[in-house]
Amino acid sequence: MTAARARLTRVGDPVVHVPCGDRAPDRHGQPSYMPAHLHFNKEAAVVDPGSGVVYLTKDNAQGLLYRFVPNAQWPRGFGSYLQGGRLEAMRIEQLERTWAGVPGRRPFRVGWVPIDDPDAIEIPTRVQGALKGAHVFSRGEGMWWSGFGFVFTCTSGGESEGGQVWRFVPSSEMIELLYEVSDRNELEGPDNITVHPASGDLFVCEDGAGTDFIRVVTPEGRAFPFARVSMRTDDPRHAGFPGITDTVGEVMGSGADGRIDNEDAGACFSADGRTLFFNIQAPSMTIAVTGPFRQGLAAAGLALGGRALSLTQPPAAWLPAMSDALIARGAELGYAPTEIAALRHFGFDL
Repeated sequence: MTAARARLTRVGDPVVHVPCGDRAPDRHGQPSYMPAHLHFNKEAAVVDPGSGVVYLTKDNAQGLLYRFVPNAQWPRGFGSYLQGGRLEAMRIEQLERTWAGVPGRRPFRVGWVPIDDPDAIEIPTRVQGALKGAHVFSRGEGMWWSGFGFVFTCTSGGESEGGQVWRFVPSSEMIELLYEVSDRNELEGPDNITVHPASGDLFVCEDGAGTDFIRVVTPEGRAFPFARVSMRTDDPRHAGFPGITDTVGEVMGSGADGRIDNEDAGACFSADGRTLFFNIQAPSMTIAVTGPFRQGLAAAGLALGGRALSLTQPPAAWLPAMSDALIARGAELGYAPTEIAALRHFGFDL
């Protein structure tokens, strides 16, 4: 974003936050009960537009990453989910744990373990999954689908418990740690998240102690502040609302400046990528920030649909033998090595 040209606007009336529950609207707009597969505490969800599989996070220090695979053929609207399915939790091969010692920007293959009792009548779903080898994602929070996969945050993940950002690509069944907090001045407590449609930049809402920012995490793994969310203690819009007065300044170790932090959430971009919308929880309002925003690879036609961010390649050793000339020819046409291998397998000549 170019700061000199950015424009900040409050949008409409205060926002009404609707909690994620176990009811969902039917085709007439009336709520209907979901099957048992979603009867557990959940935080966020994304739907794979190709398969209809629903992926869900759980805001718990010992939470898991879940997926619901509907029985009905996709797509058949919301009725696909009402016909039931199976609930599973992710396990990661070649990785012992997710909160420490995870190599960044290296893909790992995943598998899925069944949750036999999704109603959790006797045993919580997270315990059922853990007993079968599912991996813990500490305080799984926001999720966003981009291109061929999705990114999600863990508010207290990582060795320092400062937070992590992961990305997963269902087509390759590969996951990687995109970013882990090591310096809380760069990022702390990532929560809600969205992806800029042109650049692939992640816009991350913080939910940490002290000052909260909206941060940018680039596809290359760099983080920097985008906006601070705070108000003066005497601001009349804040009268009667809860808030947290700063105990630290904008930089860790600096003194408090007396402003009130207000948690930001619900970040998303307009379809053209020109406007960022986000909510302030108290007092409730929606803010619109008009760019310009960084265009990145997509503007050059190299990463359409956030592809540079969301397409994870498996390890090179998994690919069949291919000549350097073939790989170079595929690169000229915009194909990744895995796509080149797939085209060869189905008899297409580059």
